Amino acid sequence: MEQTATRGDDRDRGGEQQVATNGAIRPDSAPVSVALLGLVAPAAQRGHSAVDVVALVVAIVLAPVGFIIGVVAAILSFRKRRYVNGLAKAAIAVSLVLSVLGGAGAVVGGSYLQHQAHENALRASSAAMCSALATRPGVLTDAAFGWPAVGSTIPAYVTAVSDYESWWTAVAKVAPAKMADAVAKIVTTAHTSAERITASRVVDHDRDYADMRAVAASSPLSAWTATYCG
Repeated sequence: MEQTATRGDDRDRGGEQQVATNGAIRPDSAPVSVALLGLVAPAAQRGHSAVDVVALVVAIVLAPVGFIIGVVAAILSFRKRRYVNGLAKAAIAVSLVLSVLGGAGAVVGGSYLQHQAHENALRASSAAMCSALATRPGVLTDAAFGWPAVGSTIPAYVTAVSDYESWWTAVAKVAPAKMADAVAKIVTTAHTSAERITASRVVDHDRDYADMRAVAASSPLSAWTATYCG
């Protein structure tokens, strides 16, 4: 009976040794599921190689390169220890996060630079018009864009209106593309008033002023110059 028991004990120990050889338990005899092998580090093997450390450092400094080194470190760690070292995992995670943040930053930065370049181009294209408008200070702050007052005679008023139209025509020639229609509308309204006076030989200043005031009220010219002529 004692011999039988001894053989049974030997078989039990042999079974334990076989299980240990197959890697189903840790060296400290704590059972681990086979599915977790490679993820859980055995207590006796939790060391870091130089590649693991380098991978994490490079991941912080240069994320894309750190990611590659982290993957290499993970492969080497698994081949050598049958689990992936924590530093290698951290290097991969950190490099991915920093790469995403860096990519987002590049997109935002690129968009900002593109916007600034566009704004600078609009300022450059508006420079000539801004200079022309500067020759008549306050013209855009006037409710009717500086429409002339009634003169002592009809010819004097007609001359003033003609000069007004000529000046805005000169402004229209140097206006940027986005303001061409706005300035052309001022010129057209002034020309219509001049033709009406010439045809009727009657000065209707109130009507002329009201027409130009309506144009000025809806014109984007004041807002444009406030942005691009400063």
